[in-house]
Amino acid sequence: MRLTRKIAVLVAVPLAAMLVFAGLAIWVAVVDVQRADRLTSLVTLGQRSADLAEALQAERAAAVSLLIGPGPEMTRRTEAFAAAVAATDAAVAGFQSALSSARVPGAAWASLERLSTQLGLLSGVRDRVRSGTAAASAVAFRYRIIIASTVDYREVVAQAGQAPAEIAELLRFSVNPSRAAEALGLQQVAVLRALDAGVLSPAAVAEVTATRTAFVEAEVAFGSAPAEWQAWWSSATTGAEVLAASQMQDRVLRAGSGEPLGIDAAAWSAGLAHRIGLIHEVEARADEAVLAAVGDLRADAVRRTGFVSTGVLLVVVAAVALAVGLGRPVIVDLRRLRDGARAVAYERLPQLVARLGQATDLREVDPHRAASLAPATGVRGRNEVGEVGLAFDEVYREAVRAAAELARSRLGLSQMFVALGRRVQRRSGQMTRELDLAEKNETDPDRLKFLYRIDLLTTLVRRTADELLVLGGYGPGDARPGSMPMHDVLRGACSRIEKYQQVHVGLVDDDLTVSGHVANDLILLLAELLDNAANFSQDEVVVNVSRLADRLVVQVIDTGIGLREERRQQLNERLRHPVVDVDAVSQMGLTVAGVLATHHGWQVELRPNQPRGVIAEVSIPATVTRTAATAAIGGRGHAPARHRARTPAMLAPRPRTPVSDGQVGAWGAATQELPIVADLAASGRDGPWAAGHRTTAGGLPVRQPQANRFPAASQVLPQWVPQRDPGQVAAAVAAHLRGISRAQRQSHS
Repeated sequence: MRLTRKIAVLVAVPLAAMLVFAGLAIWVAVVDVQRADRLTSLVTLGQRSADLAEALQAERAAAVSLLIGPGPEMTRRTEAFAAAVAATDAAVAGFQSALSSARVPGAAWASLERLSTQLGLLSGVRDRVRSGTAAASAVAFRYRIIIASTVDYREVVAQAGQAPAEIAELLRFSVNPSRAAEALGLQQVAVLRALDAGVLSPAAVAEVTATRTAFVEAEVAFGSAPAEWQAWWSSATTGAEVLAASQMQDRVLRAGSGEPLGIDAAAWSAGLAHRIGLIHEVEARADEAVLAAVGDLRADAVRRTGFVSTGVLLVVVAAVALAVGLGRPVIVDLRRLRDGARAVAYERLPQLVARLGQATDLREVDPHRAASLAPATGVRGRNEVGEVGLAFDEVYREAVRAAAELARSRLGLSQMFVALGRRVQRRSGQMTRELDLAEKNETDPDRLKFLYRIDLLTTLVRRTADELLVLGGYGPGDARPGSMPMHDVLRGACSRIEKYQQVHVGLVDDDLTVSGHVANDLILLLAELLDNAANFSQDEVVVNVSRLADRLVVQVIDTGIGLREERRQQLNERLRHPVVDVDAVSQMGLTVAGVLATHHGWQVELRPNQPRGVIAEVSIPATVTRTAATAAIGGRGHAPARHRARTPAMLAPRPRTPVSDGQVGAWGAATQELPIVADLAASGRDGPWAAGHRTTAGGLPVRQPQANRFPAASQVLPQWVPQRDPGQVAAAVAAHLRGISRAQRQSHS
């Protein structure tokens, strides 16, 4: 049997079963404690209701005496009624205080609400008694209803409190003194009303008989109470005063209808009041006995809870000790496995994968050799932990093998992109050389326009080659010395798209320049965004450049078909986290823009334009930008331009300085747009459009033969590809066409 199975059998199963049964026992004990607490609250509230009933009975007798006994005793009876009212108010306050702190279940709320309602009517009854306008029978009936509500509540305590059988029986016995006391109270006021009339009426006889019957029934029911309680009852029904009151009661019962009673009202009232008080004492002692029984029940539940909890704690401690003794070896192995797995997962494995990702040659990446170097957790053994350690080691080897294969495939893909890009660059250079030969001494405007169109397409092909180089991990060109005006950057980007006539430059700060080491990358990035905007918009594409406190912001705004929100978020994610995968070919422009932006720490984001279209925003840190005046101080910049480009025609790409054999990929830039020949003359550089060359009568520049001759293969390193600035081609085309138009107008005139 394996170690884990032993631990499960010896510890887990018995411990779980024990906890379940112990939990049930504790839950039962806790429920008993809660039930005892609730029952204690109900019995305490019953005591307060008994005190309230006693006070109401005394107040009822005083009220009836006040209403039926006018004469010289009026003052004394009024004072007695006031004292009874004060005692009742004190009992009501005690009852309400106990009610506010009691835990009363829903089954008892109905009787308590009826009692509260009747107590609210008590003040009105008292006012009628004081004014003397109420009938004694009506007042007695109202008090009877209130007192009956207190007795009703005591009858529901056993059921509402869910008392055990023995305590429920005691609660039923404790209600009998309440019924007996109320029967004596009703008999007391009935005889008082008869004494006021002088004789017993048939109704009075019937009422006295009914009260006597109710008393006897309560007394008989109480006869089944515990012996101690019966002794209390016997003490309450014996004595001289009790005997005198009983004799008066017998005399009333023997009197017939219409006969005088022949007893004193004061003696009758005092004697019955004494008997009622004795019965209430029995009632109070019964309630105390019930509270004691409930307290014993609660103490027993608490003890049972303590015993069970202590037993559970001891068993748990023993089980934990057993589990620690048996499971310590497993715990030690698990900790070793955890530490080894963390070290491999967070340190050694990432380092190995990072080294694989830094490889630059396919021969440096061997999946099988890399898998053999995969780190291991170092956990061995015959139990399950050792097997898990071996499984982790196998997973790590497979992960390293997969990472090596992925690195190899990515490296191969990058090298393929670079090889294709350089081949396309080489072919486009050859096409440019052939175009130079074809354009030389060409005077036919139509054929020259056609050749320039082919020249532009060649520029687009070269941009595709630059895209492939970027995807392969190489930049689009060599770094420039100094800085480059932002106008020239925009002009260069525009010259690399097919629909450059749609581009309209909006607000551009005249003195903005960018560092030369990022100029080519920024030109290619903006060219991708401009080309995308022009292809998906029939209207003009607006470019705005503004300098903020900490960055330069370039916005490419189109009013095309726009993008769905989901699609826009996907493209923004690709811009933020570019991945060279299969989709990179179909979305080459955005992928290239994302790669360049990520490499330089720029931010590119697509945002919706209003009412339609897209805004492509490029945010460039201020560390790579500067003003033209600052650049001029360094001696490597250009004079700031004093104008803003406003139309597509003015955005015609600028010519560049020629590419020498030793400077393949370097760009040249001037700062003035018109006139082109004069601007190039001011640049002071040699080239096909250099100063000092002749122009035709129409203003066309005359090219210097073999000025752009492609260097011999032996003079160019294999990784270099001759580049030709498309801005030069477009600017030359614009100047040539303007010269042709001017010559044609002169010939017609």
